[in-house]
Amino acid sequence: MYTVAAAAIIAIPIAAYRRYSDSLVRTMGEPAFLTNVCDDNTIRAIGTAYRARNPEEAKLDKLMPMLLGTCGESPDRSHSEADYNRLMQKLDQAVRDDYADGRVVTINGWVLSRTEARQCALYSLR
Repeated sequence: MYTVAAAAIIAIPIAAYRRYSDSLVRTMGEPAFLTNVCDDNTIRAIGTAYRARNPEEAKLDKLMPMLLGTCGESPDRSHSEADYNRLMQKLDQAVRDDYADGRVVTINGWVLSRTEARQCALYSLR
């Protein structure tokens, strides 16, 4: 009986982490514009600083539902490789909407949309 309880205690956090495929996490954590103008270390530093400033958003299980919600997607829905282009388009639109509506943050001298900052935070967890 104790063995089953111990296995459940260990398996539940692992299952929560594995809820999202690695490729989906990579897709959602890829700030499109920044990857063209920044190196890997800069994006990681931005993401790390954002997570330090927003500890309630500092983990994968918080960031993924937020970013998927930004795309109008349910975090409980499974996503196929075919969905990834559509998700990237929705993220790009969310970034534009953030700038238009003034949802911006300044991190390490960069003025970013809230969506971009969250993508950097997710990127920094990889």
